[in-house]
Amino acid sequence: MKPLALRLACVFLATVCGAQNPADQPPTKDEIAKYFEVMHVRESMKSVLESVSKETKQLIHEQLKREAPNATPEFNAQVDGMLVLDAATRKQLVEEMLANIVPVYQKHFAKGDLAALLAFYDTPIGQRLLKEIPAVTQDSMQATQVLMQRKTNAMMQQVHEQIVKTQKEAKPETDQPAAPLTPSAPPAPPAPSSN
Repeated sequence: MKPLALRLACVFLATVCGAQNPADQPPTKDEIAKYFEVMHVRESMKSVLESVSKETKQLIHEQLKREAPNATPEFNAQVDGMLVLDAATRKQLVEEMLANIVPVYQKHFAKGDLAALLAFYDTPIGQRLLKEIPAVTQDSMQATQVLMQRKTNAMMQQVHEQIVKTQKEAKPETDQPAAPLTPSAPPAPPAPSSN
């Protein structure tokens, strides 16, 4: 009797000790689908698909101009027709893209992580953040662009000064003056925007 009780105790302890916290498990497809819904991932994918389609069309037309410069308008129209995705195809492609990224989310986030993210983003402030983040990002880039331009101009001025100094210190082997390495002055900074 003792060996059986000991074996059962070992099995019980192994089960209890080996069990993972459910929050540490990968999220299910349904949990990720809820996350996609709250985060408006499907809408973002549609937007990305639209942008990629426009860029692809432009690249193909540029390639056509290089490879078939004498293509007829009818041929160009035929190519355009090949590049158009109907609504059903676009919807199916978005769903396939979402299905392909589910394992990525399962790899990088645990069930508890996703629950915490959903707890925040499913609130009014979380939704407001999602709505405002593109504008905040764009405005931030504009705000830092002026600073970065000033810093770049200052660095260019330092490089210019170093070049001039190096040219003055260099003793040309011929009687001709050394050719300048850069223009005589760095470009003027852009006028500040009126934002």
